[in-house]
Amino acid sequence: MNGNHEMYSLGVPYFRQVLTAFGQEASYFTLYNDRWQFQGLDTAYVPFSISGGEADKSLNVQWNWLLESIKDNPDKANIFLSHNQPVSAHLPELEAAQALMNEARTLLSQVVGTSIYALFSVTNIAAQYMMTPLKVRYFEPA
Repeated sequence: MNGNHEMYSLGVPYFRQVLTAFGQEASYFTLYNDRWQFQGLDTAYVPFSISGGEADKSLNVQWNWLLESIKDNPDKANIFLSHNQPVSAHLPELEAAQALMNEARTLLSQVVGTSIYALFSVTNIAAQYMMTPLKVRYFEPA
């Protein structure tokens, strides 16, 4: 999954070598079974964004793919995997994440009734965020 460390090199090795080695055409993906969809989202190419916002319209394809994947499988629960998170217990990250939180709100308004959970790789304490309704549980490292 793409993160800020991959983007320090402008993502060149990640996009040219890693994705190719795994046979992936894009930096987002779905792993699924009959009941679940794990949605791997790229929130690092444009930091704190699924759609790319105003910074990069080319990520709109990721937004449309995610929305379609959820709407086409209404009986499946979704778990989002991403580098950046839309919520944080730490004020600087919370402020930086407002655009992503706005995108999450927009997404939730378009897929009402769907179960969505999220795990974030940049969170330095293990945290589970349940997006519908928004609840936060923290698990402190041992």
